[in-house]
Amino acid sequence: MARDLVISLIFVLLMLFTLPAAAETRYVSDQLIITLRTEPSTDAPVVTTVRTDTPLEVLAESGRFLKVRSPNGEEGYVLSQYVTDALPKSLQLEQLQAERDQLQRKLKRLEEAQGATSSELEAARRQQETLVTDLQAKLTATEQELATTRNQLTAVSARFEALQQDARDVVAIAAQREELQGERDRLNAELDQLREENNTLLRTGMIQWFLAGGGVFFLGWVVGKISRKKRRGF
Repeated sequence: MARDLVISLIFVLLMLFTLPAAAETRYVSDQLIITLRTEPSTDAPVVTTVRTDTPLEVLAESGRFLKVRSPNGEEGYVLSQYVTDALPKSLQLEQLQAERDQLQRKLKRLEEAQGATSSELEAARRQQETLVTDLQAKLTATEQELATTRNQLTAVSARFEALQQDARDVVAIAAQREELQGERDRLNAELDQLREENNTLLRTGMIQWFLAGGGVFFLGWVVGKISRKKRRGF
């Protein structure tokens, strides 16, 4: 019994000491600092150190070494095993973060544009409704003006017909006037002729009357003379 109890206690203690180690998570660090040397050898003098994620321009290959140029223009050799053509994870992360930020900004712009578009659509809808209302009012006013114009045209047409009739009447009246003028001239001529004839007749009558009166007077005078002579003879 005592032995079993001791074994159980040891097992429990082992479990207590191993649990934290099993629950802990660790990552392998890829942060390195490599040396840039003057020659392709690990014993060559160091020109400078280069940190992880530093871009290097490859100038030549020499066995396990690469001749490279650093961003500040320094040239030297580094072990090729520490250099890769794949984009480092940190730069990938930065690139992804930049893309994410860009997408978020784009999404925000699209959302703002969508809101602006919605506002523009609403404003366009209101403007369209206002335009339709204005056009309807203009159409109604135009129809009323058209009706008024038609009435005016009817009245003007009636006046025009009346004027045409008056013009025809005027032509007829003018013809009648000319005819009457001719008749009047003819009658005036006849009247003048009659007056002339009347005057002639009057002058002829007066002469005849004068001759007749003178004859009577002369005859009376002769008779008187004869009568006086006869009385003297008696």
